[in-house]
Amino acid sequence: MPDGNILGIVGEYNPFHNGHAYHLEESVKRTSATGVVCAMSGDFVQRGEAAILNKWKRAGIAVRCGADLVVEIPVFCCLANAGIYGRGAVKLLESLGFVTHLSFGSESGDIAELEEIADRLDRYDEEISRRISVLSRQGLSWPAARDRAYRDFFPDGSNISSSSNDILGIEYLRALHGLTPLTIKRKGAGYNDSVDKDPGAVFHSASGIRQALCDGRDISSMVPEECFRELSGLTSDALEIRAERYFQLVRYRILTS
Repeated sequence: MPDGNILGIVGEYNPFHNGHAYHLEESVKRTSATGVVCAMSGDFVQRGEAAILNKWKRAGIAVRCGADLVVEIPVFCCLANAGIYGRGAVKLLESLGFVTHLSFGSESGDIAELEEIADRLDRYDEEISRRISVLSRQGLSWPAARDRAYRDFFPDGSNISSSSNDILGIEYLRALHGLTPLTIKRKGAGYNDSVDKDPGAVFHSASGIRQALCDGRDISSMVPEECFRELSGLTSDALEIRAERYFQLVRYRILTS
């Protein structure tokens, strides 16, 4: 078994950008980790989108940027909601038997607040779930319904953030059984911000970088060199053709079902 603290990180790395590199490096410093294991989505990521690079290339980038081992999160977890994704990723890391810490990025950066929310969601899971079902039937999205249901039960408590990393962080904490958690406050762009919001920023969102690639823009300053080498061959024309091919496959399946 490996000696010392072994850090677990959950990520999609779609693509691996400067924020991911910062999170990995800062997490290693704070845990004095002697090894890093990344649980990573495969060729398909959350919301059912095909990753911009295949899993082998993304795993290779992660290793060249500081990970020692990359393990694949089962695709049925990646294509499900945040709760299933979070549980699947955490159970995968725990099943290895040598991971000691779990670090995740968050918009709040407050591990105590996130742990309190996670504990309350667990203790009142049945009641909150029933309320979520009612609100969902009224047209609210799952994150909005859960936030409203939580506030109905805990009006004086902290709201559940609508930010993606906070939502995932809460699910990681609910799934943990033995790993020591920590969170690193997200820097720079928000989860869905485009690069135009702050073109000169060091940290951009993965979705913003993907859109910039599709627009044919230079993203060399937004990602580590190891990642840029893999992305540099992806032209906007090639990405458009790929999207059209996926559409044709989906269209065929719909017409023949």
